[in-house]
Amino acid sequence: MEVVAVVVDPTTAAMIVAMTAAVTTAVMTAVDVIVATTAALLFHVTLISLAAVLVTTTPVADISDIAAERERGGYEPREDDSLCSFSDVS
Repeated sequence: MEVVAVVVDPTTAAMIVAMTAAVTTAVMTAVDVIVATTAALLFHVTLISLAAVLVTTTPVADISDIAAERERGGYEPREDDSLCSFSDVS
């Protein structure tokens, strides 16, 4: 087996090491920024969306549920309950 050695002067060697370190640092920083930004966006959007859904969503009875409850005698429409008025139902 043959061993191949490359001889460079110390200035070139230092420059190669510095450039390799700089490129590696730049790539790792870019990857970290991309990962952190993606995670932050996903985390933010998920929590905000979930919070918005939980806060703004109120359970609403389906009209068939209201009709069934009325037939059982358990639902009495209020005077201000114009959306659930059964006065037109024969």
